[in-house]
Amino acid sequence: MKRLILAGAATATTLLLIVGPVTAAGERVAPAFDGSCELSGVATFDHPVTNAPESNGGTFRSHKGLANCVGDLSAGGRDLGSGTWPVRAHARATGTFSCASGSLTGRARIVVLGDDGRAIKVRGKRVRGWARIEMQHAVASGSISFLGRRDSRAEGVYNFTPSAAAIANCAAKGDKQLPMAVRFTTTGKFRTR
Repeated sequence: MKRLILAGAATATTLLLIVGPVTAAGERVAPAFDGSCELSGVATFDHPVTNAPESNGGTFRSHKGLANCVGDLSAGGRDLGSGTWPVRAHARATGTFSCASGSLTGRARIVVLGDDGRAIKVRGKRVRGWARIEMQHAVASGSISFLGRRDSRAEGVYNFTPSAAAIANCAAKGDKQLPMAVRFTTTGKFRTR
């Protein structure tokens, strides 16, 4: 590294490009999990959702204390045991969506938390991982697939719980936020990306 620093500004820029991603990746330990999860939160859409199918995107964030996984967890080459694991979930997906139907793809991230609400660490690194997601929507519910490393998968369902006003808005101006619940179960050991 000393040679790179002494070589000048262009090399310093190269060093930053090399070291940056290594440092960011070094802040996490991707977990492997075998079990099931229940997540409750809110979906926020880029454009109001109506009965008319349109290109749209949405972001899901779990509510504090309302996202848990139950099963066997390992991370960083260590078996962390079996139990109930509080998590924090965030997902982003885009595609064609309406109150009646939709097809979305995106990415979900889950951070495993300790009893204090902070990310647990293994070897000083936070236990968190991500997966690709594929969603198929019909009326107020749909199916969701989580795709991990080495062809690992988790399958589940998601539901919106709209108010009477939100249902009426589907035929009118639409809604940008809806309460959402997600439940899924792994197919064998799920290895996050």
